Amino acid sequence: DALRAKRRESLAQLDALLQSTFLETFGDPVVNRLRGSSAEASRRDEKTFNAIVSRMQKRWPVVPVGSLFDLKNGINFEADKRGTGIPTVDVKNMYSDGVYIDQSELYRVDVKPRKDQILQDGDILFVRSSVKREGVGWASAYETSGEPATYCGFIIRARPIQEKFQAAFLIYYLRQPYVRERLVSSAGHVAITNISQSNLSRLPVPLPPRELQDDFSRVAAQVRAQQLSMHNQIEALDMLFASLQQRAFTGQL
Repeated sequence: DALRAKRRESLAQLDALLQSTFLETFGDPVVNRLRGSSAEASRRDEKTFNAIVSRMQKRWPVVPVGSLFDLKNGINFEADKRGTGIPTVDVKNMYSDGVYIDQSELYRVDVKPRKDQILQDGDILFVRSSVKREGVGWASAYETSGEPATYCGFIIRARPIQEKFQAAFLIYYLRQPYVRERLVSSAGHVAITNISQSNLSRLPVPLPPRELQDDFSRVAAQVRAQQLSMHNQIEALDMLFASLQQRAFTGQL
């Protein structure tokens, strides 16, 4: 049990390591964050947000998402179409710990998506609609797994028009608390919370040198490998722990 606790603590430290590496490499988008009672109101002002992002420590250019990515909503289908057909990314697959979408539990849909709705390696996916407000706008990258796949209508696909970003940098930038707050605050809310392609296209992102993005991507890959190893060790320890418990309760120890 102590070993299980230590492995989980190690996972948390790996997450913290990658976050600190990101901030050390690229600076904090809110290094000049506003303070005082008016800060929350100011954060919701688009000009203020753009100004803060442009004053990152390295003063890199800032561009809107829509200038570098082609945005497209996913497929819509009836419930009875699920079961066979093409693997489909759903909102529940989006919330992985790493950069890439969790493809272990994709469902299949018996439809024929358009060519531009077939996912490509390096596509960035955003949660367009979420029951929970804090879930909207969450971003993950798609990595080709062999079989063609598509994505559901509750997701927006952003496909790079120009090779300006490494997926690891962009995903971690989009998951920074201040950027998440900006996206969530732009969403509409009725029964569920939605963001539009229009709002997403206006989101400003910094454009650091590609070599720095490549360096961070290599670190992210190394951390991911360690995380997978830790997860495997935790699974093995969990099985051993359960076995020992059963033997103890049945008097076999």
